[in-house]
Amino acid sequence: LEDGAADDPDARARFLAMIQADTARLDRLVSRLLELARAEDDRGPAEPVDLRALVAALPDRGVPIACTVAGDPRVHGRGDALAAAIGNLVDNAVEFAAPGTRVAIAIAGAGARVRVTVSNRGPALSSSALARVWDRFYSTRTGQGGTGLGLAIVRAVATAHGGTVGAA
Repeated sequence: LEDGAADDPDARARFLAMIQADTARLDRLVSRLLELARAEDDRGPAEPVDLRALVAALPDRGVPIACTVAGDPRVHGRGDALAAAIGNLVDNAVEFAAPGTRVAIAIAGAGARVRVTVSNRGPALSSSALARVWDRFYSTRTGQGGTGLGLAIVRAVATAHGGTVGAA
């Protein structure tokens, strides 16, 4: 703008749009980093959490989501963190789902051994992507605004709850 774009309405509009887009991207990145830091340092009290209820409370993402439960879907943990982790998994599955398909969530087990599986029908991850998918800042869609922090947050929440993550 200092180089004269302020005097050209088209250039000014183009540069302001770039500034707004970059500001939104930075805001998303900072928000996600704060979410990751909270997940990694979560020392809040654990309480009974119904994972089925967390799934039922997910906001509509424009894709059908089917949930099946085998066993007792209640765990002892931090509800907000678990909701964020499941939400991130679903967001990722929705993002990469083939058009016209659904996302499936399966909850199985009971007590301290409950497994949550989120799956979709879509393109498979390459072996190199599978090796890095849980890493901070790794994203296959950085050009579309991905921060590469969603699955890192999932891993941090799972670890904080004594769990693990995996992808196939």
